[in-house]
Amino acid sequence: MWLLALACTPVTPANYLAVVETSPPHGATNVPLDAQIVAIFSERLSEGSLGVDNLGVEDSDGNEITAGVFYEDSTQSIRMSPAANLDEGADYTLVLGGAITGLSGGTLGSEIRSDFRTGGSISEGGDDTATDTGL
Repeated sequence: MWLLALACTPVTPANYLAVVETSPPHGATNVPLDAQIVAIFSERLSEGSLGVDNLGVEDSDGNEITAGVFYEDSTQSIRMSPAANLDEGADYTLVLGGAITGLSGGTLGSEIRSDFRTGGSISEGGDDTATDTGL
């Protein structure tokens, strides 16, 4: 009887793009009213894929919140700064479109939504007091 042993190495597609982290994290509560919303990616992004159709922040009624959008290549992150303070005790969703593309050519593939709820305070010196619910 012959035994054949195969070495198996996990294969990760070279063109796979993922969201590594969001701030506030999904399910966070007590998010400051003046919070900046950040998404960090697994690789640098193709800036041409970062149009208004591919990212935004919505309120609980699905209305887009006006925000400045900044891409920081060195940190592989998108930062959104709402034009006005968010509403107290309100639910919001960070929306990242599936067509966001990494420099390797891979896309997110499907829309990613990250929900959070504001508290009633303004951040102090950039201190993010959001509570991560672990979702």
